[in-house]
Formats: sequence, structure tokens, C-alpha cells
Amino acid sequence: MTEETIKPAVQQTAYYLSNEQYPCLLVGIVGEFDKGVPYPLIAEAPDPSLKNPKFNRSLGKWVEMDPESQGAQIAQLQQENDALKKSNSALQSQLSASQKQMGELGIMVAKGMANKPTDNGGAQ
Repeated sequence: MTEETIKPAVQQTAYYLSNEQYPCLLVGIVGEFDKGVPYPLIAEAPDPSLKNPKFNRSLGKWVEMDPESQGAQIAQLQQENDALKKSNSALQSQLSASQKQMGELGIMVAKGMANKPTDNGGAQ
């Protein structure tokens, strides 16, 4: 029987490059980095539901760059914005009503304190 030399399989780690030229380029690196992933590589894979992903560094996440998907996202954001405006308006109305009640309560307390005889507990 002859001995065969078995070489260990090379372990590649998947990283991504995302910039203007390459919005989402898979890069296989042999081994791993000891001190974190160097710029401009990204360790996090994009969400598979994204049609045309690009990594937004200021947000720290993958975003959709497909114009059709962006239109749907804009429509959804407009709906969310409208809902937040309605909620904000309702909260402002509640706050105004509470402030009015607190003002009335303060007036009632002040009138009650003015009409209350002073009682110093029998001390002279």
C-alpha cells in the first residue's frame, strides 16, 4: 500500500467589498484577520432579499440600491411618516389638555391655601 500525502483543505473566509465601483463583491480570503476586518472589507453578508445591495458605512448596514425597490421603500417611509405625524398631533393635543388641567388645579390649590386659616398647632 502506498502512502498518500493528504494536504489540508485551504480554509477561505467570505468577506465583501462595497464601494462605488463594486457595490457588493464577494471576496474570499484565506485565513482570518486577527485584529478585525480591515477597511474596505465587510464581514457581514447582505440580506438575500436585497436585489442590488450596497453597504452604507454611515448606517453600518446593507441597503437596497435597486431603483424599483427604492420606490417601494419611499412609499413605505411616507406612510410611516404620515402615521408618526398623526400620532404626534394626538400626543400634542393630550399634552395641551393635561397642561390646562394642571393650570386649573394650581389655581384651585392656590385659592384653597388663601382661604385656609393658619394653624400653627396651638403654639403661641
